[in-house]
Amino acid sequence: MISHYRSLNDVREGGFHAAKAALGRFLANRISRSVVGVCNAAQAFAHAPNDKWVTLYNGIDLPHSNNNDCRRNDLVIGYLGRISPEKNPHRSLDILEAILRDDRGRNAKLRVAGGGTPDQLRVFAEDVKQRRLENSVEICGVTDQPIEFLRKCTVLLLPSHREGLPGAVLEALSVGTPVVANDLPGVQEIATAVEGVLTCPLSANNIEWAELVFDATKMARPNIAASFAQGPFLIHRHLQSVLALWEHSIASVAP
Repeated sequence: MISHYRSLNDVREGGFHAAKAALGRFLANRISRSVVGVCNAAQAFAHAPNDKWVTLYNGIDLPHSNNNDCRRNDLVIGYLGRISPEKNPHRSLDILEAILRDDRGRNAKLRVAGGGTPDQLRVFAEDVKQRRLENSVEICGVTDQPIEFLRKCTVLLLPSHREGLPGAVLEALSVGTPVVANDLPGVQEIATAVEGVLTCPLSANNIEWAELVFDATKMARPNIAASFAQGPFLIHRHLQSVLALWEHSIASVAP
């Protein structure tokens, strides 16, 4: 048996859910031959012993081309994710306002791609309108072409409250788009392994976030893409690790 953790926390509240999660972790660690996590930081959440723990990073298939469609002087900030509380989409509007107040970002645009409940989408659209940001925010809805969306962005913004190993960050880096993100454990692991990620705590003010966005625009996209192509987050490396994991598991029970 192999257990797989794709998250670093349990968002459900209450004593019953906490007890159920603790029991699940205990049984997984006791019964499983291997306990797998999407990043190193997931081991603490799983309470997994070192001799059973395996980090198995998600893998991205490299795009055929890293050419991007951004004009050199455009500042197009991308938000790719659900319009839901854990993704913290309204914070992206706070940061955009700080960027627009700076001469370097007075023509900045925020492109938002992602779904949500009707109420979440309505509240977000109303927030854009109340802030008078209609000319600076484009709500694109759900996209089935995330790579193309990210290719056209100058910077990806990720102000999430929680993530495992965020796929949007990996996809952005694969096409050379720099990322400014909350300094979550999974994000920090990506930043350590490859170029192109600037991290900032949510406790930092919006001007500090804006400065990092401006800093990210100075990064060389070809260098980011080249670094990612040499990193651990590629699909063929992921498949090799999956194969090795199953071979080890089968060998351990073979007569």
